[in-house]
Amino acid sequence: MRYFDDDIVVETISFTHVRDAALQDMMTICYGTDGSFMPGAAVSAFSVAAENPGINIAFHIFTNGLEEAYRTRFAAFAEEQKVTVVLYVINSDLLKSLPQNKLWSTAIYYRFIIADFFYQKRDRILYIDSDIVCTGSLEPLFTTNLQDNIVAAVTERDSQWWQSRASRLGEPELSAGYYNSGVLLIDTQRWFEENATPRAIERLQDAQLVARLTYFDQDVLNLTTCGKTCFLDKKYNVQYSLNYELGSKHSRPEQGSYTLLHYIGPTKPWHQYASRYAISASYTRAKAASPWRDLPYQLPLSSMQLRYAAKHCFKQKRWLSGLKYYALYFKAKLVRSC
Repeated sequence: MRYFDDDIVVETISFTHVRDAALQDMMTICYGTDGSFMPGAAVSAFSVAAENPGINIAFHIFTNGLEEAYRTRFAAFAEEQKVTVVLYVINSDLLKSLPQNKLWSTAIYYRFIIADFFYQKRDRILYIDSDIVCTGSLEPLFTTNLQDNIVAAVTERDSQWWQSRASRLGEPELSAGYYNSGVLLIDTQRWFEENATPRAIERLQDAQLVARLTYFDQDVLNLTTCGKTCFLDKKYNVQYSLNYELGSKHSRPEQGSYTLLHYIGPTKPWHQYASRYAISASYTRAKAASPWRDLPYQLPLSSMQLRYAAKHCFKQKRWLSGLKYYALYFKAKLVRSC
């Protein structure tokens, strides 16, 4: 059964174009985002279109609000790339009771709305997080044989990590594989048959379980689809945090080793203070070629972002900017403590 009905969508804006009218098949790509991640979703969609030129693609983007600057540019994107773009403004108030924190807003739960929404509309959908950039063909991924599973996804880290999550969440079967929820190939019929969304929401309303969750949506998704997941090639969700650039423990993934590069963590390539790194180039090149090329990179707003902005500026030897952001960070902390 479904948990969310279609009436959770309060506005729909559609821009319809196709690359080849003779092709009946269409790749359905979905995003769920709020305003702070919209720069990522927009450029991510552009990168998918640019790297998959011979395929009819429909992008479905679910959000809680949409600025006019994005509406007009999505229209231009659809026309230039000959793709379909459908924008859905949703009523996110229904999610306010679910757990969230300073890193993750209720937008992390939009993927549940998306999976419910496409039941009996599409057989399968590919959900992609907004902080992911595409660098190659997604056709082999989209046509993966799901073998009667609910989802296909990429495992996170290694078997030691899977065992840790299995112990933490009280589900031994997760030791065979714990996945990152940033890329999900979803069989909408199987999702419906297994009551995936109602079961996930029930878990998110269980205070005892929530106390054990580290990654709210991801942990619950792993529990809900446990034993009914097909694991994908790692190249379809290579995870790298831009905050790794502040240290020396992590090596950058090599160009060509990934088809989908996932910028995990709180620092994103659309943040002005992190856009200069070599590993950010997959994003910055796509942005420069897209209708969003003229939109400025985001400046730090929260105290957490100010702190990271200072650290990244010092790493890049931008001393004055680093000092400025540290001063703003301490000022923000002082104001909060008063």
